[in-house]
Amino acid sequence: MNNEFANLVIKYMKRERFTDSTLAHRLHVKRETIFRWRKGGIRSPKYDTIIECADAFNLNPVERNEFFTSSGWPDPKAKLILDSQQEYVTDDNAASFEVHEESQDDENSPLTPITTRPISNPRQFFGRRALVDRIFSVWKKIPLEHVAIVGPKRSGKTSLLNYMMQNTTQFKQKYDWVFVDFDNVRMQQLDTLLPYILDELKLDTSDCDLINFTTKLEDDLKKPAVIMMDNIESGIQSSELDDAFWNNMRYLGSHVEKLGFCVASRYSCTQLEELAIAQDKSSPIYNVFDEVKLGPLTEKEGRTFLQRTSLPKKDAGWILQQSHYWPVLLQELYKTQLESDDRHDWKKVGLEKTKRYQYLWASDSA
Repeated sequence: MNNEFANLVIKYMKRERFTDSTLAHRLHVKRETIFRWRKGGIRSPKYDTIIECADAFNLNPVERNEFFTSSGWPDPKAKLILDSQQEYVTDDNAASFEVHEESQDDENSPLTPITTRPISNPRQFFGRRALVDRIFSVWKKIPLEHVAIVGPKRSGKTSLLNYMMQNTTQFKQKYDWVFVDFDNVRMQQLDTLLPYILDELKLDTSDCDLINFTTKLEDDLKKPAVIMMDNIESGIQSSELDDAFWNNMRYLGSHVEKLGFCVASRYSCTQLEELAIAQDKSSPIYNVFDEVKLGPLTEKEGRTFLQRTSLPKKDAGWILQQSHYWPVLLQELYKTQLESDDRHDWKKVGLEKTKRYQYLWASDSA
């Protein structure tokens, strides 16, 4: 039992307004894992998960040190941040200092750990700078505009949403953010979806039918808010989310100036509209959405990614060629090389792994 760790998890979840489900989604773990953390039932949590959790909690240096110590792991960013009076920098000053510091060190920091799952830790995100700037630009003034991020499976849509949701330093004014993944069946049910959105926006969750939900978003938003909707095609196809729901989403997007939508899908905007029509539903996507197509990285971004590794130049060149600059393939091939005991066989193994991603580079010319 680890009561100190459990108490800190409870403390920071309450401060950041995380439920077991929302934190589990952010960390890509089961909800039961978070429950066991809070109850002191996990003696030694996984290191990578603790790193992501500390970032999700927005801990200052002193809090990070206490949190990692209680978990039994060292803090990979362990250092004391001092201001000009040699005092600890805490709270907002520490947070802003660390964000600035990370932005300076990102391109030269070691690229670990490698993951082919959606990235939730902003320090692991790389590339896409032009797209990120383009998307953020539509939210710099009121009324907020809407964005549709479209791209094939495993192109990095969820990673991009996670990064944008956490990289709010680009805004002078703080925004509220809601992340909805329609592949989660609980997000396909009105009695769980509507209270979840209101709770994330710090609004009253009582009397949470569709009419009151709409009224609260119209009248009670205190600051700008962006609702991220991942895998929106699953929501459109859900029998639980009917035409009235999507019609209200469309209404809110047209009439609430402080509310922006960012949807992500493997379908294009035109295909999403056709899908909604086929389901006899109002399309949540209409002509005011800015469609952003997610493709491979640029050559410069791909090379920068591999320059942060310890790969021999020949191996790096081969990986760039075989990956077609898609992030998931860059990571998959690098991971294969890193873990291989056979210096002559890893390329063969890597090529076998990439066969399932052939649709990605086929989409390059589509």
